Amino acid sequence: MIPKNQTPQQTKVVPFTGEFYQTTDQEPKKLSITLFLMFGLCLICSGAALGATAVYNSPEQQQLRLLQEQSQQLQQLKQQLCN
Repeated sequence: MIPKNQTPQQTKVVPFTGEFYQTTDQEPKKLSITLFLMFGLCLICSGAALGATAVYNSPEQQQLRLLQEQSQQLQQLKQQLCN
């Protein structure tokens, strides 16, 4: 029952046409640029890590580390014999 001082409300059903889901062209471009940059950074980091490993395990570096270790042992031996 509707009181006399109020008018009846009209209900109108509006069909949904998808206007809330408008796509913009900028968003996919940003996403692809971001993915490209992230992929590039990952490649650079993994390349740097592989390069560092290759340099560390190179025969020249292994020989240099061995010579430094032998030099330290020789210094310790000299100190023990001289004292």
